[in-house]
Amino acid sequence: MFINDVVKRTGLTKKAIRFYEDKGLLSVQRQINGYRSYSEDNILTLKKIKMLRSCGVSVSDIKLLFGNMITIEELLIKRKKEVENAYENYSSMFEDILNVFQNYKKGQYDLDVQFNETTYNSFIPSDTLILGIDIGTTSISAVVIDIENKTNVETYTLDNAAGIKSSSPCFNEQNPRIIHDKVIKLAELIVTGYPGIKAIGVTGQMHGIVYIDEKGDAVSPLVTWQDKRADEMLENSCTYCEKIFEVTSKRIYTGFGFATHYYNLLNELVPSSAYSFCSIMDYVVMKLTNQYRPLIHVSVAASFGLFDTKTLSFDKESILKLGMDNIALPDVTDEFFIAGNYKKIPVSVAIGDNQASFIGAVENLHETVLVNIGTGSQISFMSDFCVTDDRLELRPLFKDKYILCGSALCGGASYALLESFFRSYIKASNSDNSLQYDILNKLAYDAYKQNKKPLAVNTLFSGKRSNPNIQGSILNITRENFTPGQLALGFITGICKELYDFMPINPEKKLIVASGNAVRKIPVMKQVIEDMFGLPVQISYNNEEASVGAALFSAIAANVVKNIYEASAFISYREDIK
Repeated sequence: MFINDVVKRTGLTKKAIRFYEDKGLLSVQRQINGYRSYSEDNILTLKKIKMLRSCGVSVSDIKLLFGNMITIEELLIKRKKEVENAYENYSSMFEDILNVFQNYKKGQYDLDVQFNETTYNSFIPSDTLILGIDIGTTSISAVVIDIENKTNVETYTLDNAAGIKSSSPCFNEQNPRIIHDKVIKLAELIVTGYPGIKAIGVTGQMHGIVYIDEKGDAVSPLVTWQDKRADEMLENSCTYCEKIFEVTSKRIYTGFGFATHYYNLLNELVPSSAYSFCSIMDYVVMKLTNQYRPLIHVSVAASFGLFDTKTLSFDKESILKLGMDNIALPDVTDEFFIAGNYKKIPVSVAIGDNQASFIGAVENLHETVLVNIGTGSQISFMSDFCVTDDRLELRPLFKDKYILCGSALCGGASYALLESFFRSYIKASNSDNSLQYDILNKLAYDAYKQNKKPLAVNTLFSGKRSNPNIQGSILNITRENFTPGQLALGFITGICKELYDFMPINPEKKLIVASGNAVRKIPVMKQVIEDMFGLPVQISYNNEEASVGAALFSAIAANVVKNIYEASAFISYREDIK
């Protein structure tokens, strides 16, 4: 049948039908004369697409569903989270979505669903398509970017869902094979849909390790950065991390690769077949490129601890003192390096997610401070010098360049704590259980505009990495200032001050780039950051900064662009978007 018949049977416009075909959701046969010939299967597919799009499901998520990367049940859970995050009173809206999903699961696709497609970001063929993949703790994200045209072509997100129930509450482990399988399938889906991809970059959660054998296969779970085993006590009343410091005078924290390895070594948990170890993103790069030895970028190697940032090599003397020379150390590079090929596409070595986020969010690397406020919070800026102090962590970026980084454990979670406090009161008063963020944001904004001084809130509710026992506080309360607005503004100010306290006195920076969900969802936070730092603030346009940064890194490694400065021209801020 011809397209006019399809329009009548589906209620979709010609433009929408061709858009879905362009996006790879629909495969249409062509006649000898070149005209499209639609089948009954095409009609069924379009009805499914229309139902899902009417619920706000993204085109990329429909691709994942049709590609068997996600189930309809998982998609419903994902859509519910998206609605909860976007709307305060989401209950009635979600009921409508739930009804459509239930009919979809029953195979009832002929319902009269009202929907008009309005998103037409059709793909324009390009020679500068790059794929970036971010293997996070809770999700796996991927983005296809077009460097030449400065556009994000498509974004994909999957739940990691690889957690392992451990025997100890201190352990935090994931199944590396589940993660590997998901990334391989996702890469295949994307590369098939975009055959012109020129390079693939990978980033992900740092610090954690997985043991591998001589064939490059995983022989242990991935022990993540959230693991607490190295904070357990040894027999002589000190923790494993404290013992490492006692022996080497080097400070590393629980969740860091060598802290994990030290604990495992003393407790006979290192697999007998273990030859070496690497991060989860290094493991995935090995599997993508059919390698059996990991090559680790300095940005990842340094996250394991016991790494000399001056020589850009592992501190073998300290490793020997601790008796950890029983395993082969991975090779390390500080170059933009191609590890191998996946389906003839160059794949770069993996880089750390902090470094990738910096590359993927900042246009002027030398003059910009990156502030990221999500569940936690982090401040990062580039330095040409291998110097730091006790407040900041020095992280290699690439050859002769470093990132100075300060991290707060609580960050935006502090504000979530405040919202939960007010919501629990409302629920107890027999009112509804709706999220209260919009009200809190308005109260904080009004207090700011009226020049009301916020309460002094110390948001160290999760302690510090260097002192997990320190606690938060709310101070300077008077009868006049103890209002919900000034309390909310105090929390926002406290979150920002934690990061400001990491800044050197004269950093010689000219711009703040802010990213993360908290910055995007709390309008007054941008003004608070500007006032506190005394610098203009731009909001990062890319929600998936780490994936974008990995893509740009691989573009340099594959010679799609000449250098980091040419790659950074891809970056834009919200004010740049028309």
